[in-house]
Amino acid sequence: MIDTPKNHGPFGVVNAGTSVIGIKYKGGILLAADTVVSYGGTLHQFNYRRIKKLNEECAFGCSGEMADFEKLSEILDQKMEKDEIENDGAAFLRPTDYYNFIGEHNYNRRMKMNPLWVSTVFGGCNKDTGNLFLGMVDIYGLKVEGNYLVSGL
Repeated sequence: MIDTPKNHGPFGVVNAGTSVIGIKYKGGILLAADTVVSYGGTLHQFNYRRIKKLNEECAFGCSGEMADFEKLSEILDQKMEKDEIENDGAAFLRPTDYYNFIGEHNYNRRMKMNPLWVSTVFGGCNKDTGNLFLGMVDIYGLKVEGNYLVSGL
């Protein structure tokens, strides 16, 4: 039997990132994250970017397991590419569409007992209407919108 240290949780040691902050202000959306990734109790990487721009209207950042952040990034890139192909190069998905997609995706994975262990702070601005959007989705698919959101503290 392999003995896992008690302070590392049920899945052993993982690469985890913390602190993602989103703030809605008069001129736009601010997303910020620290750049440290921890491996157990040790600082593993010091310059890791955990905020990703999807397109000209939206970006997201994740706290939690970094391999799952990479997986979610890949899933959203495929979703964006599929949208552009279906619409002859034009992107019709707005920030709220991606936010709802992430919520549904996380909920479906949770129901299959295979969640992505990340909390996602998502922000953007609809170019057509000028509406600002800031929302957060947790590992269970729970969605929250607000003027300021913090994940991973």
